[in-house]
Amino acid sequence: DKYEEFKKQLYAKSVNASLKCFEYYLEQNSYHDANMCLQTWKMHAKEIDMFDESTYQELVKRLNSLKQKQAE
Repeated sequence: DKYEEFKKQLYAKSVNASLKCFEYYLEQNSYHDANMCLQTWKMHAKEIDMFDESTYQELVKRLNSLKQKQAE
């Protein structure tokens, strides 16, 4: 139905925006903000069956390496 299609488009935009947000904050060395973007990406991707575990794990690795860099 129209509602489902609209919802899917909206979440797809959010998924893309969240990924850009994640990349931006990773470059800014902001763990907290990057993590919030990642969690939004995960939630919205799951909502429209676009979630990919291997992509998620790769993003988590990158996030954790930022955290380790900050701890050094």
